[in-house]
Amino acid sequence: MSAKTQSRFTATMHIRKNHASVPLRPQELPFTAEERGSVTILFGGLTWKHERLIEGLLAGAGYLCQHLPETDRDAHELAQEYCASGMCNPVDFTVGNLLRYLRRLQDSGLSAEQIVKKYVYFTAVVDAGRSALEDGVQP
Repeated sequence: MSAKTQSRFTATMHIRKNHASVPLRPQELPFTAEERGSVTILFGGLTWKHERLIEGLLAGAGYLCQHLPETDRDAHELAQEYCASGMCNPVDFTVGNLLRYLRRLQDSGLSAEQIVKKYVYFTAVVDAGRSALEDGVQP
């Protein structure tokens, strides 16, 4: 790494380190075997065949699980309100669909705290829209 690149990198890290409003990694809550019967695993963003396979495997192992409903253009537009513009369309559809599902849970009367305790999300997309999910569900 050249001295100029290292200087820029150090300056960027210094800015990030001192900028309290930009979380670099949210708190991750554990998902334990004891929660198997009380926490629902949500998943989506895969092909319908993969979703049915995963659903069967998880349910067969004793886990509560639910695949998300089929996504649509409205989900894509919802994600674009919260996601960075550089995200690819599949991520926008997946994140928007999850946001919409979580909002429906809130509309049914669950609080954000109850949702966090009762649901986890599993997908093949890594770190997709993490800040969008944090911003899209109202506390």
